[in-house]
Amino acid sequence: GCMLSALCALFAGAGCTPRDAALTAGKIWKRSAYLAGVRADRAEEGIGSFHRYLFDALEQICREGWI
Repeated sequence: GCMLSALCALFAGAGCTPRDAALTAGKIWKRSAYLAGVRADRAEEGIGSFHRYLFDALEQICREGWI
């Protein structure tokens, strides 16, 4: 929740409407969670690893130009 709120604030501060900021943040966070889940499942690791992979996935998405 906290990171999703931070992403919403980031997009709102960048000039998106509140609706678009929320939609974009949700889309990116959902994709990050998916990528992190796949990686944690493949490595057969737990929730702590998922958390780390979540931030790694967010960085990957940023590098790929989703944002």
